[in-house]
Amino acid sequence: MRFWVLENPSGNYVQIHRAECERCLDGTKEQPGTWTGFEDYKTTMEHSTHANRPLLQCNLCHPERFA
Repeated sequence: MRFWVLENPSGNYVQIHRAECERCLDGTKEQPGTWTGFEDYKTTMEHSTHANRPLLQCNLCHPERFA
C-alpha cells in the first residue's frame, strides 16, 4: 500500500500517512486505532472524508502541507 489511514478509536480524527513514514511503519505500528491501506491518494481522501471527522495529514511524511 502507498498510503495508510489511521482512524483513532476515540473517533475524534482520521490521519493520513505515506507508506514510507516512520510514524506508521507501513501500517504495522502498534498504535490505538485501525490502519487501512490504499494504493492511490484519491481513494485515500474519499475514504477519509466520509468518516465525518477532522482529517489530519502527518507532518513527517507530508511536509509540503506544512511548508
